[in-house]
Amino acid sequence: MSPDPKAGGPPAERDPVSTSQMVNAEATAVAGYRQEAFSSESSESPFPLPDLIARYKEVMPGLEERLITLIESQHKHRISMEKKEQDAEIKDGEEFRAAAIADLKADRLERYRGQWFGFTLGSIAILGAVVTAAFDKPAISALIGGGGIATLATAFIYSRHQKAKIAAQSKDAEDK
Repeated sequence: MSPDPKAGGPPAERDPVSTSQMVNAEATAVAGYRQEAFSSESSESPFPLPDLIARYKEVMPGLEERLITLIESQHKHRISMEKKEQDAEIKDGEEFRAAAIADLKADRLERYRGQWFGFTLGSIAILGAVVTAAFDKPAISALIGGGGIATLATAFIYSRHQKAKIAAQSKDAEDK
């Protein structure tokens, strides 16, 4: 948080307009009344106005060089801080991308395992149905075969339903 420009502080930390603002006050006393006149000059530059620099030079020789050095060092510091901020944003983006890739790989591995487990379960159910049918047990054969296939179909349909639900939630979140 930057300091309040009206609070003072080093010239490089103040607002550029107020940095180079110059106010002259002239007071005259006439018959008990006091009259004051003010004038001001301002610049958008972080450097003081030339005539203000000349006044600084009269009051304290070498002050103008110190002011310029201070402003230049503040400028260099600001540039280095902005570069560090950009580097941090880039690093955060790279870390996020790496985490997203790792999540995609984990999801792919999970789907791969699920497909193999489903294939194995389906194969065992069909094999069990064939074996029980071979032993002349058609009701048990139908129960084992039908149950295995119904379980796989239910898992497949439930998986598709969950994906559609997640996609709808993502779309609603993007719309808001």
